[in-house]
Amino acid sequence: MQKAFDTVDHSVLLWKLNNYGIRGVVHSWFTSYLHNWMQFTSINGHSSIKLSVSCGIPQGSVLVPLLFLLYINDLPNSVSGERVKLFADDTNLFISSSTISELEQKANHQILNINKWLIANRLHLNTQKTCYSVFSPNKSVLSTISVKINNSVINRVNNCKYLGIIIDDQLKWSTHIKIGEQKLKHLVGILYKIRYKLSDWWLRNIYFAFVHPYILHGLELYGNTLASYLDKLTTLNNKILRILQKKRTVL
Repeated sequence: MQKAFDTVDHSVLLWKLNNYGIRGVVHSWFTSYLHNWMQFTSINGHSSIKLSVSCGIPQGSVLVPLLFLLYINDLPNSVSGERVKLFADDTNLFISSSTISELEQKANHQILNINKWLIANRLHLNTQKTCYSVFSPNKSVLSTISVKINNSVINRVNNCKYLGIIIDDQLKWSTHIKIGEQKLKHLVGILYKIRYKLSDWWLRNIYFAFVHPYILHGLELYGNTLASYLDKLTTLNNKILRILQKKRTVL
């Protein structure tokens, strides 16, 4: 979504809070919190007139994530029968079908429903960052698929990032592993130079702070790929471990 936190409509949010059972004194407290916000621009001591802010939730507050999640919580209702995964302002729609034509029809229909929900809730889809992937054993017929929103064609990609994991349309996880290798390769030379300047305790903490998370994140998924895809990452991890343990290694 485009500037999602800045376009949350106060009246719609307060209506949804009331609908979720947040009423009475607590609802009045949220109303007071959201109302009477003012904005102006100041340059070189000259200020513009103040204007009231009727949309957007003040970022930096611990309430912001909660209020936004409550605001978009009913989005899955607009695409009944399909799976929707919400994570902050990122939304993922999963559609399955036994035929390509039906898949295309269902995708365009459900995206139209999502667009109607966005309009009703005064939010905007970032079409530049919106994409889709197709997972199928038969790749020869997938070129005929076209997914649109507001007459704009949505880009089809071979891989995309989802919660820190690069998912490719063939589920080989080779792209995710390659990016992990590139991140760890940048550390090899640095770790080799500092290994005698820091204690073993510090070197251990560096490993678990800068190396281990890249390998562990999503391991349950990409770890099931072919062993040949994992060989370079495993070798690189072993090299880093030998460096940090001050063992002989070849750079």
